[in-house]
Amino acid sequence: MNKIDNLLSEISETRNSLLNHSIYGKLNDIKSISKFMEIHVFAVWDFMSLAKSLQKNLTCVETPWYPTKDKVSRRLINEIVLGEESDIDQNNNPVSHFELYVESMNKIGSLKNTISMIPGLGNLSKDENAMEKANDEMKKTVAIIDSMTIKERNDHNILDGSRRRRIANGSGTSVQDINVLIKKFLQMKKMSKNMGKFKKNAKNLLKFS
Repeated sequence: MNKIDNLLSEISETRNSLLNHSIYGKLNDIKSISKFMEIHVFAVWDFMSLAKSLQKNLTCVETPWYPTKDKVSRRLINEIVLGEESDIDQNNNPVSHFELYVESMNKIGSLKNTISMIPGLGNLSKDENAMEKANDEMKKTVAIIDSMTIKERNDHNILDGSRRRRIANGSGTSVQDINVLIKKFLQMKKMSKNMGKFKKNAKNLLKFS
């Protein structure tokens, strides 16, 4: 039995419980599905973020390129990312699963207030160039976080005016950009308290690390 077979065997019980979860019996009308999607969209985004993080750790994404040791793991994660990030829609156009999900939210009339909590994705459904703009926003967010100290990442309350100006200078952004990011963090943290999915990890939703 290879590694994949072992893994499938280990997760089989959990997988079956998920496939037969009671939530499916409750999603029996447009309203309930819409409400579910408003929360589940975070899981879709989070899975893509997790997949990209694994790809970064299991494969080489830097230059100069070199082959990593575990050939099976790098192929597996690359296949997962390919499917999640570059699938094909009904018109044979490349699209990510996250974009397909948001498109479905638009069609069903699901509210997208929750998406605005994700930095850079607030206008995803309103602008043809939203994904490009979102990518720019994500890069800005990463630059801001990378310019913080570990202590600042763990506690936004210490980010006074002086620290914010230093971070802005170091990240090539503005103090206003930092204020907006912190505001989104606080909004997400507040929202998490009302979501059972995030409640246990509310304090860790955005530690910037």
